[in-house]
Amino acid sequence: MISITLSFFANLQEIFGEIQELQVESPNYPIRIIEIFRLFFTRNRGSAAAFFLDGNTYLKDDYTMLLDGRNIAGLDGLSTIIDKDVELSFFPKIGGG
Repeated sequence: MISITLSFFANLQEIFGEIQELQVESPNYPIRIIEIFRLFFTRNRGSAAAFFLDGNTYLKDDYTMLLDGRNIAGLDGLSTIIDKDVELSFFPKIGGG
């Protein structure tokens, strides 16, 4: 079994809370990040996939996702394979000035 910690920042905390934990049991791992979205959104009984995903295959440009502090855009994106305990962090893109 692997544990996946989902951390949300800025206005995303108002929607999803600060942290949520997912447990993925064999034979469901290794698991791709896109599959984690399905587990998370099924658990929360919402169509929140539309919130983060563009066409169910791409992360919307409005968000940045880090896997243990590394941007998934520099990995294999939503196809990145997870085979150990990790933290996924969700950040909305914000600006200021």
